[in-house]
Amino acid sequence: MADNLPAVRRGALFGAAGGVLLLGPLIVLAIRAGWEVAAVGFGIVLVAILAVAVRTGRRERRLRAALTPVRGS
Repeated sequence: MADNLPAVRRGALFGAAGGVLLLGPLIVLAIRAGWEVAAVGFGIVLVAILAVAVRTGRRERRLRAALTPVRGS
């Protein structure tokens, strides 16, 4: 499991960055086109993606800390 933790971290970062890069311009386009409901929908999806990325990052840090051997005992 410890071997997969860097991939988990990268996946969370790429997911967050991809969500911002994809949905950010879509939100701007929807606002400029007058589709406020669509912009709100894209915003909700973006917030969900970022929340999952943050949650995954925190879990990865906790797992890494739990798998690190305790020194000094």
